[in-house]
Amino acid sequence: MHVLFICGEYPPYVHGGVGSFDQTLARELVRIGHRATVVGLYRGIETTAVENDRGVDVIRLPISHSVLSPLGSVRAQRTLWQVIRGLDPDVIDGTELSFWLRPRSVTTPCVIRLQGGHHFFSHAAGLAPRRLRGHGERRSFARADAFVGVSQYVVEQTGRRLHFGDKPIVVLPNAVDVDR
Repeated sequence: MHVLFICGEYPPYVHGGVGSFDQTLARELVRIGHRATVVGLYRGIETTAVENDRGVDVIRLPISHSVLSPLGSVRAQRTLWQVIRGLDPDVIDGTELSFWLRPRSVTTPCVIRLQGGHHFFSHAAGLAPRRLRGHGERRSFARADAFVGVSQYVVEQTGRRLHFGDKPIVVLPNAVDVDR
């Protein structure tokens, strides 16, 4: 199986929990015989960078400073999806905002991994979601095919603010590299 992760913070680039999780899971998928690819938009790089991280193919695409959305300019998103189409994955994994500009022509199943998106954290902070980011998240949910929550709590709290529809949703806790 070929799993593609949309991730703009894959290590060693500046990263947080999403990048660390994607790296752990992608490496493990490769170790047990699957193919894993990471594609993301990155600020601060001039040209596309292609790397291999313990068998994981990593493609870092440059993004300009003229950001029109939470994940980058529309032009950068189009480039991202062109690259993804050319890689022909079996499944695409991304965060709550990953699929807001998913082309309808992309028929590969897209799964949102709920780790606490914009609506989730806005509510936790007692704030209203920002309009553009909130719209992008709702649109991404509408274009996803399934959901995986890192905890039942994240699923329940996100479900109170956004609609999953009748799409499959499961809880799968974050992977941990126990050797590390």
